[in-house]
Amino acid sequence: MERLNIRDEHGRLRLSVKPEDLLYFESADNYVIAYYRKEQRIVKELIRTSLKNIETEFTEKNCIRCHRSFVVNLQNVMSIKKKGRSYEISIIGIQTTIPVSRGYVKIIEDLLIR
Repeated sequence: MERLNIRDEHGRLRLSVKPEDLLYFESADNYVIAYYRKEQRIVKELIRTSLKNIETEFTEKNCIRCHRSFVVNLQNVMSIKKKGRSYEISIIGIQTTIPVSRGYVKIIEDLLIR
């Protein structure tokens, strides 16, 4: 069974989740908060790494950067809605929407078209 292994800045394994359980990553200073599903609940794990490292490692795993503070798992995107000149992303199972900043609008639009 495939798993996504999330490592800290020293390369130590901090979290291993099934791809369908990973929701998104949020930047928090020198840390990244990984949001994921565990037994019907949404839990978060604080990992000392950068969003840039996460983006580099997980781009091929269906995760995409949509904002300077967020990387989302496309597998769990419920909808992408236009809001003003930008978009917001709804993730399956959570109320919070993820913003898409203007610099990433083109990437998101390209994804919608494919």
